[in-house]
Amino acid sequence: LLAHLGIARAVLLGHSLGGMTAMDLAPRSARVAGLILAEGWTHLRAASQAFAPGRFHGQLPQPAIDAIMRKMKETMARFRPECWQHFWQSVEASDARAFLDTARIPVVPVYGEMGRTPRTEQMLDLPPAHRAAIRWIPDAGHYLPQEAPALLARHTVDALRHMAAGA
Repeated sequence: LLAHLGIARAVLLGHSLGGMTAMDLAPRSARVAGLILAEGWTHLRAASQAFAPGRFHGQLPQPAIDAIMRKMKETMARFRPECWQHFWQSVEASDARAFLDTARIPVVPVYGEMGRTPRTEQMLDLPPAHRAAIRWIPDAGHYLPQEAPALLARHTVDALRHMAAGA
C-alpha cells in the first residue's frame, strides 16, 4: 500500500489489535520509519493481565459503549464464524517481543492510565527501552481514540516531532 501510494517512509499508528498488526508489519517493510502503539499489545496475555479489571471502556458514557458494541456486532456479522475462529487463533499466536527486542525504528507506546498497578509496566512485557518511553494518558482506559482524542493526538504529534528530530 505504501509503495502504491508513493510513500517512501511512514510512521504507523495502531490502536489495540491495530498496534499488534503494525508490529507484525514493521519488520516486513523498510518503509516503516516508526510505530506509535495506542494500547498496542506485545501479546494477548499482556492485554488481559497488565491492568486491573474494569478499565476497558474507561469513563465512556453508555451511549458510546453501546455504539462500540453495535459496531463490533456489525463487523462480526459480516464474516463466517470460522473466519473469527481463525482471526482469534492468529491474535492468540501473535507475539511481538522478538521484534521489539531488535527494533531499529522508534516505538512509542501510549496507554490509558486507568487500572494501572505497580506491576503494569512489567506485565506489558515491553523491552526496557520501550517501557521507559511509555506515554500515559490519565483517566483513560482502552479506547483512547474515543476517550481522549486530543491527548492521543498531542502524544502522537510529540512522538512524530521526536522521531523527525532523531532522523
